[in-house]
Amino acid sequence: VSLGNNYEATRGALTRELSLAAQPTAAAVGRLRAEATFNRQQDSVRFEIVAPARGVVGGIDAKVGERKSAFANLISFYEPSPRQVLSYVHEGKLLEAAVGDSIEVRSLINPEYSSRGVVTGMGSRIVEIPPRMRRMPDLRTYGREIVVAISPHNDFLQQEKVSLTFLTGDE
Repeated sequence: VSLGNNYEATRGALTRELSLAAQPTAAAVGRLRAEATFNRQQDSVRFEIVAPARGVVGGIDAKVGERKSAFANLISFYEPSPRQVLSYVHEGKLLEAAVGDSIEVRSLINPEYSSRGVVTGMGSRIVEIPPRMRRMPDLRTYGREIVVAISPHNDFLQQEKVSLTFLTGDE
């Protein structure tokens, strides 16, 4: 009798252990089935992307049918004309620049075209000037980043290389 009870107790314990071991697998199977159902439902949903204003698409960061996270960029969007110019003041001329200074922004593609701007921001440290912005790309130079606000009604292109000239009080 005690041998039979011992056998039944061991058998019951092993059966419970087996059912507990199968539960994580069942839960994983349930999650995968729910995910598959969700994906099938999402395939039938059509999304429409609307630009916030008139502008230029700079780049498309997704492919047809690609799954993206909720906050991932899908496109890069630019306004038709830039409103700000990001530039650098060479480290040797740091004392000549301050927020509020007037600057003439001149196109390097079309030197006859220029616009006036105002320094609205300055970086808090000295950084390496990117090679594209240097006069001699092979020579490392350092400076302080500045942001210049310009009129939104201009003929500059997005990412166009421009030259800046500080204007003195009499100009």
